[in-house]
Amino acid sequence: MMDVKDDLVTSRLTQTMTKVKNADTTSPRGQRNVSVGITTPDGQLALTGFNFNIRAIMSAVLLSDISLTTATGEIVITAFTPDQNLEIPLGATHVSFTSGFLNLDFATGDKDLQLSPETNLPIDNTNTTVTLTPAGVPVGTGT
Repeated sequence: MMDVKDDLVTSRLTQTMTKVKNADTTSPRGQRNVSVGITTPDGQLALTGFNFNIRAIMSAVLLSDISLTTATGEIVITAFTPDQNLEIPLGATHVSFTSGFLNLDFATGDKDLQLSPETNLPIDNTNTTVTLTPAGVPVGTGT
């Protein structure tokens, strides 16, 4: 957890989004776009498991099972005990969780981001279930 900054996130995301764009096999070469590619199984697969910080991968920091309800954006972390289920940075006393549920139209750039309220917990041996429910389901014509 010492130095978790990922200086290459932009290039890694660009490379991944290029794969998404290339999944658009209906548009002519040179005119392919992400808004079509993201609707294909290959385009969606390219984004599956993408980590925004390769030096602090979520599964290595948060050692708990996470469930997601895709219809509502609700995330549940059951039986979470911070002292046992979290890779804790030196000196940390609390952990905060928040989540986002996004509808993004890659063709128009329109977006609707719904955030959950923040949950703040002391880092101790208390077992709890963390539920993150966005303010609403995002609307729009995007993905």
